[in-house]
Amino acid sequence: MASVAASGLVVQGSLAGVEASGQFVIASIQVVGQSTVVVLRGVSSAAEVSVQIAAHLARDLSLAAGTIVQVVAEAVGYALIAHGKLIAFVPNEISRAMLHQSRVR
Repeated sequence: MASVAASGLVVQGSLAGVEASGQFVIASIQVVGQSTVVVLRGVSSAAEVSVQIAAHLARDLSLAAGTIVQVVAEAVGYALIAHGKLIAFVPNEISRAMLHQSRVR
């Protein structure tokens, strides 16, 4: 099974409706095995969302509490950008329905 380095999984909360602000601040980061759970808080709202990303991304980009994360809504999901780099792409409901995983033989 292949994976994309900049893929993200929302583990709590929702990115729906972030178009109003488009900015989050990292509230906390927790390493869980080979993944990192990044808790994001809305800059102009009380919205909070937790996103799971690859641990090496958080380390390589020096992500820390207080870092600003831009959220860019696209037709197929949301791009999360910090320090000018894509840290995660979170697919929306429509694109999730089109994703397919299978073992390569």
